[in-house]
Amino acid sequence: MKKKTRFLRALAVAGVLGGALAACGSSSNSSSTATTAASSSGGASTSSGQSAASFFKGKTMTFIVPFGAGGGYEQWALLLKPYLIKELGLSALNIVNDTGGGGTVGTNDLYVAKADGLTIGDTDATGDVLNQILKVQGVKYDTTKLSWIGRPDTAAQVGVMIASSNIKSMKQLVSTYGPGSSKTLVALAAGQGGAPYIGERILFNMLKIHYRQISTFQGSSAAKVGLLSGDGSFLEIGYTSMLPLISSHKVNPVYVWRQSSFAQLPGVPSVSQIESDFNLSSSQSATLNSFDGVMEMGHAFAAPPGVPADRLAAIQTAFKDALSNPSLIAQAKKENLVLGYAPGSTLQSIANAANSNAAQIVKAAS
Repeated sequence: MKKKTRFLRALAVAGVLGGALAACGSSSNSSSTATTAASSSGGASTSSGQSAASFFKGKTMTFIVPFGAGGGYEQWALLLKPYLIKELGLSALNIVNDTGGGGTVGTNDLYVAKADGLTIGDTDATGDVLNQILKVQGVKYDTTKLSWIGRPDTAAQVGVMIASSNIKSMKQLVSTYGPGSSKTLVALAAGQGGAPYIGERILFNMLKIHYRQISTFQGSSAAKVGLLSGDGSFLEIGYTSMLPLISSHKVNPVYVWRQSSFAQLPGVPSVSQIESDFNLSSSQSATLNSFDGVMEMGHAFAAPPGVPADRLAAIQTAFKDALSNPSLIAQAKKENLVLGYAPGSTLQSIANAANSNAAQIVKAAS
């Protein structure tokens, strides 16, 4: 609680926190929303007249990372930081690790930050969308109203077994912990809530795997330490974060959350392959396919609802241009990051569609 209070005070001092009071009265005060304009992102509004270029010049931007230091989310923030500063003409970009709730706390704080374009975040978009659908306690945001900026990557979530288990495939995993077995798989998750936490549940429920989740870890780095320390045998996190353990043969990848095969992990089954291998019903396949669309939102960057449309467009353009910079591309390759840009409009469409199909996903994750 003290940590949370300190974070909010820090944002207030920086001039970031300001949207909370406005958000409280916006639904009942029609005059306060009269200037709101439709856009490709759900929360954009019209600008007050100052050009976006002149607004950002010399300003300080706050970048919220919803997980701990050293993980994949901070990695993307650090990679993009100098390029966003250059593209927008910022004087500085401050990265803030705002952890808790499997990414929920960070997105909550992003949602109520001042909607002036000077606060953005690398959200766990998949987890955020799913937590909203599942009505997870503590969720205070609406993903259909966030100002979506874009997605930088196409890396998949990867499910792995610790190498000492000698389980190297989904068929072995189901044979060991599935129907007819008395064994229980201990599956770890980087926080309660978030994409991996929910992804594990949906897949294991469909395959009737006996499992118990431990979700007390804050971020992928802590979860990996837990896996190697023997706290559990299974973990699902992003490919980039998992790669060092895969490369050193400390874990065995058993699936990837992708509709098609993932070139970086040849031979590891995708969602569609699992559907075929285990003869899932058409309704189960439809649910997995729908969920996979949400899982491929990746490291989705967003700003609070209500950012002026021209400022949001400037951030979106800076984000896209940064990802096409040859120096960034070379650095991303060195860091084993899998580039794959998608615009904010695509993320908005996925969030809208997922919320429309909430009942299907809720049933699968229960």
